[in-house]
Amino acid sequence: MAFNLFSKKRQSGGSISIDNSCFVDGANKLRFSNCLIAGTKSYGRDSLLRELIADSLNCGNAVFVIQNGTSLPNNSLRNEFTSGWGNRTFFSMDFCGQGFTQPINLFKGSSIDFVQELLLLLMSTYRELSIDTRSFVERFLTEVMQLYKVAPQKKFSLSNILDFDGQWIISEANRLNGLSLIDDQARDRAIKYANNLVLYKKEVNEYENFCMEVQKRNFAQLLSGSMAYSQLNSSQFVTFITLDFISSVKQSTALLQLFIHKAIYEMRTANIRTTFVFEDIDLAIIPEFRELLKACQSSPGNNCYFTCDSISKYADLGYDPRTYCNTYFVFRQSVMQDAEEWSKTSGTYKKDKATQTTSSYEQVYGDRNQGFIGGLYNLINRNKQVVTGTSHEIVDEYNIIPSEFMGLPDKASKVIIKTSTGKPYIMQVTWP
Repeated sequence: MAFNLFSKKRQSGGSISIDNSCFVDGANKLRFSNCLIAGTKSYGRDSLLRELIADSLNCGNAVFVIQNGTSLPNNSLRNEFTSGWGNRTFFSMDFCGQGFTQPINLFKGSSIDFVQELLLLLMSTYRELSIDTRSFVERFLTEVMQLYKVAPQKKFSLSNILDFDGQWIISEANRLNGLSLIDDQARDRAIKYANNLVLYKKEVNEYENFCMEVQKRNFAQLLSGSMAYSQLNSSQFVTFITLDFISSVKQSTALLQLFIHKAIYEMRTANIRTTFVFEDIDLAIIPEFRELLKACQSSPGNNCYFTCDSISKYADLGYDPRTYCNTYFVFRQSVMQDAEEWSKTSGTYKKDKATQTTSSYEQVYGDRNQGFIGGLYNLINRNKQVVTGTSHEIVDEYNIIPSEFMGLPDKASKVIIKTSTGKPYIMQVTWP
């Protein structure tokens, strides 16, 4: 996607000269892959997010905006696109407040194998799975899906997942065998497996408890809607998903993990341009977010823009999200450690550091002033330092020092752009 960063609307004074390797479609557009937006909510950050979403839609991308609703009480960004883009199909799923505006079915249109992946991912989000339980669930779902995909009679969803139990395996195996869709050997093997489930009471109970918990917390309703992810993605919708990380932490985390897993799957199987925007989401707790960044980075036309209030939180995760981004918008930093990290990202330049050498007045001049006045002058100045020379040293200096990040105005951002030369291009942008 190309983003016109240097329009008169945004630019705050001065002419711009930049390496053309950063441009696409003319000298006013930057080629964005993934973009990290650092700093807490501000006027400038809100303006940037609006422009990134609008630019993505104008470029023909489907856009998914995933927000932490607990940090956005008014949600002006979503409200603006609801009212200001009437010619663009708008879809919203609000996980905060009263229920959900519209559910998205992340399972619909997926392969049987991928449905199993999503169910295991969902289950592991809710509870710590032992090796035995995970192995059991994998085998159980495999047995169910092998029969289900032959000639399904009813829809498989989280709403009716408990219907697909051992008794269903037996009845379905007999039904398919009666229709000559599976042979006697396959029928007998399935029935034997179902009868042996009594040997796994602990694992069966844990699986059933998980299914009941998902249904009790309305997660089944959330993921059993008629609208499939692929429909939203292929129709160039702008979709807002608002999560609640205070009163619905598990559900929100689970939904986010499932969404990212589905997004990666769709990128690998469908040739569709998609933009992902994450606002005020703690993505450091989502292991698969790294895979999404990598997938967008290697898929032209796909972009991931995400806010990050503190880059330091990634220090213990074994990876740095900056590695997978080519542009950084750094708004005011409130923690010196973060400001120092962004100074490192800005790179360095060679600076001539001059150091003066000094000696005391007495060492340099001694008692050369004579008489009463001269003696008094010597007495007054004897401990003062006198410059006796200057030494020069070439040192590395940050392109942007930490205090510049700490002192940015609310409407301003430092922009750091990777270039093909390895030397970052840096500028400051102020929104009107």
